[in-house]
Amino acid sequence: MKERKRIGLALGGGAARGLAHIGVLRAFEDEGIPIDAIAGTSIGALVGCVYARLLDAQSTHGRFARFLKSQDWQRSKLHTLRAKNEPDKAGFFYSAANFLRRGLFFGSTMTKVSMISEEDFLANVHALIEDVTFEDLRLPFGTMTLDLNKGNQIFLCTGSVRRAVAASCAIPGVFPPIEIDGMRLVDGGWANVVPIAGLSRFGVDITVGVDVADDLVDTQDLRYGMDVLFRTNAITRHKLKEIQLGEADVVLRPEVKEIHWADFGRIEEAVRAGEAA
Repeated sequence: MKERKRIGLALGGGAARGLAHIGVLRAFEDEGIPIDAIAGTSIGALVGCVYARLLDAQSTHGRFARFLKSQDWQRSKLHTLRAKNEPDKAGFFYSAANFLRRGLFFGSTMTKVSMISEEDFLANVHALIEDVTFEDLRLPFGTMTLDLNKGNQIFLCTGSVRRAVAASCAIPGVFPPIEIDGMRLVDGGWANVVPIAGLSRFGVDITVGVDVADDLVDTQDLRYGMDVLFRTNAITRHKLKEIQLGEADVVLRPEVKEIHWADFGRIEEAVRAGEAA
């Protein structure tokens, strides 16, 4: 009898757009396609971890939906990261440039390590994820992070799940770096938005990358030095992502560009987009 090919999913970063990962997982379930391992970056790590614990897309959806209506979420201040009249297609760097123009991001990050405190950040992670280790999960799973000290990509798949996922979600300047084993870790999306490489740790045969990151669209709105700075950063990340996605056997791109990166209230729309991908 022919042995079944093992399938691994790499769930990419993209903030609220990454809620589409829930829909992708549901589509795999509906089609009866088994998932043998998951690697995640940022929101992909958060969704992937909850799924690896529950092994049920509907339950994963429910946990996120309840959390986004909770007091913990309301205290997180993430809803304040979208400026008034900012277009839905705006990505993180567009928003960051807006904040710099208004002096908000600059003021916060010049006087402290992040806009949102570690206490508030971890409270949100803990509300979604149980206090377990990777060995307690029901599916092989790992998170991609970036070590600020040595500049290395660090793929975490042992130890505390909460700490590892928090590190992978720690957007620089917005959330504080997370210390693990002497490393200061932040959002892995700055070096590896869709962590195809992490799946090699799990011996899968087929790699599926799910890309929910910002599109690189044409722009003429480069009036200030900070606009140029953030634009070049966005170009660098986009080009690096395309190279890394070239390693995947299959790439899925849910249609989520109309969802603002900080608009977590559109979870149902994002999930539907993931199912349709």
